[in-house]
Amino acid sequence: MRAMVAMMLALGAGGCGGGSGNTTADSKESALATGSSWDAMDACSIMSKSVVAATLKAEVTSSKLGAVKDGSIGPKYSQCEFTLADGRMLVFGTAQDDANISPADQIANTRKQIGMISNQPPADLPGMGKAALWSGDVHAMYVALGGGRMVSATVSQVLMGKTAYTGDQARDDSIALLKHAGA
Repeated sequence: MRAMVAMMLALGAGGCGGGSGNTTADSKESALATGSSWDAMDACSIMSKSVVAATLKAEVTSSKLGAVKDGSIGPKYSQCEFTLADGRMLVFGTAQDDANISPADQIANTRKQIGMISNQPPADLPGMGKAALWSGDVHAMYVALGGGRMVSATVSQVLMGKTAYTGDQARDDSIALLKHAGA
């Protein structure tokens, strides 16, 4: 359900490839800061399994390409789905709006989309990218990076019977993950 929410919001907000994700986090952060290796249609090339495992402190048992949209109508986007051994799942999304929508407009559009599916209003997150939102009830974070680029993270617990994963933990983990993606 949360993965579907993330996909719907990426469509509205203008935000994985099956790549191996072997690029080091340091070189990715440098490249993403300049936008030189940004590929909105291959989120798995931007967020590696090793970064996810280290940040979430759990083994990544699988990663795969999720939704991909080529941008022929609206923004390009993709999602990379990571399954963790502890029962959590991360859906990492990237989006690129070639109309070069402003970060404020990206976040405003995302806020409207969240309002249609969420029981609580999203919170602004100062200090993340150009503008950012956190939606606690769906454990989803959206960060506008500028230049029409956006990243998102939805971290949730999908296996019952595991240790409870709180919204605060999901928010803190999302912040750490998205900082690796240039936020």
